[in-house]
Amino acid sequence: MRRAALALLAVSVLTACSAGPSTRPVIAVKGEENQPVDQSTLAGPQPVPPLSEYRKDSLAWSACNEQMKDRLGADAPQGDQTYECARMTAVLDPPGRPGRGTLGIALMRVGTGKSALVVVNDPGGEPGTLKAARLAATLPKELLSTYTIIGVDRRGTGRSDGMSCVPQATRAQLVEYDPAEAEQSNLVVAAGEASQECVLDLEGRLTAFDSWRAAADLDRLRDHLGTDRLNAIGVGEGSRVITTYAQRYPNRIGRIVLDGAPDPTLDQVGVLE
Repeated sequence: MRRAALALLAVSVLTACSAGPSTRPVIAVKGEENQPVDQSTLAGPQPVPPLSEYRKDSLAWSACNEQMKDRLGADAPQGDQTYECARMTAVLDPPGRPGRGTLGIALMRVGTGKSALVVVNDPGGEPGTLKAARLAATLPKELLSTYTIIGVDRRGTGRSDGMSCVPQATRAQLVEYDPAEAEQSNLVVAAGEASQECVLDLEGRLTAFDSWRAAADLDRLRDHLGTDRLNAIGVGEGSRVITTYAQRYPNRIGRIVLDGAPDPTLDQVGVLE
């Protein structure tokens, strides 16, 4: 039922229906480099952004039907959908080392449309690539001939690169340890090394897995696709990534659907509560 409701909402919004003026309080908007954005042009009802088409696509897409069907499992959507997958290199950008480091972002696309529609899911649910595949199966064929649905496994989820802080040799010692072995000194040493490495690594990297940098990943994807504006669906916490994108890049946001958007007035403590 929820998937059908989301599909219906997507159809209504993405076919150029728009909501009326909001009665919510004004939210501060910051753009690139965390600088304030002139909101005089953003106040009040805004026209529905025009659809922009691919001008280029510099990503290396390849067929992944069997891989996707295996990941989707026994309840894989029925139909003749054709899936293609790709990986995109993004900047890790940890606070202590701004602009440094890289990680891979997993992508999946389905549909034949000339306009891209990006799907970002809640990190606590299915990865965005699987969510996009299931959503595409519920959409009318007319919509799939207008849009190409692109699922994104946001950094740290699904097939995208996550937090890996244990050295490979140490990991092998821990995984291959025989519980029947009486001598445990090597296990204790390996566990100590793993803990030390993770404390040092996570302190610098963990804060890079947030909505602010996930929004930057979406803009990198938009640039790879060669489109002026990003059309997107955000589900649950994925909605925060989309709203963060709109705050950072207000002139690059296109048609969006927010399903289960988090309360924008909550601070970090409120979110954790």
